[in-house]
Amino acid sequence: MTAKIRLNISTMGCVACVNKVDTSIRKSKSSANIREETSWLTNGSKKGGFAELLVSGKSKEEIDGIAEEVVAAVKTAGFQCNVETLKMISDGE
Repeated sequence: MTAKIRLNISTMGCVACVNKVDTSIRKSKSSANIREETSWLTNGSKKGGFAELLVSGKSKEEIDGIAEEVVAAVKTAGFQCNVETLKMISDGE
């Protein structure tokens, strides 16, 4: 199974923050399940940003667990973070 997870990271404010978020995601317990990952800042003067991950797992429960582990890793790095969307997709996309 494959899913696209979008994280809202409201306290990410600069390029160094983006790098720290990326590093925390890559070092999470679920890093082996992450097929693609990108983070970016919100446009404009508003602080915050997003990360999008393409992850794979054997079940919906495993994918939910991956999302929880990634959120925990970003929070441990010092950022507020929550799952904005989690969309299951077919492996053909």
